Amino acid sequence: MPDEVRRVAVFALGGTIAMTPASTGGVIPALSAEDLIAAVPGLAETGIEISVDDFRRLPGASLGFDDITALAEAISAALADGVVITQAVTVAAGYTDHPTAEHP
Repeated sequence: MPDEVRRVAVFALGGTIAMTPASTGGVIPALSAEDLIAAVPGLAETGIEISVDDFRRLPGASLGFDDITALAEAISAALADGVVITQAVTVAAGYTDHPTAEHP
C-alpha cells in the first residue's frame, strides 16, 4: 500500500517573523506565508503537501480576540494532518520548553 501524503496547513498572521524594513522607516509585516515557507531549506523535498493561508498580516499587538476566533474556525475547516501558525518569534520563544538562565 502506498504511503499516504501528509498535509500541513500554514496560517501566517504577520508579526515579527514577517517583518521587513518599511520605506518610511521602522518595519512592517510584509512577508507572505509562501515567502516564509520558501525560506525553509529542504522542505520542498519532504513530500509533504503544504497549503498556505495569509490569514492576517498584522503586528502581533494588533491581533484581537476576533482574529484568534476566526483563526480557530479556519483551522477547524482546514483539511490537514497538521497546522503551523506563524507569528511573533520573539513572543513564541518565551513559551518554549527550553530552560534559560531567566526561566530554569
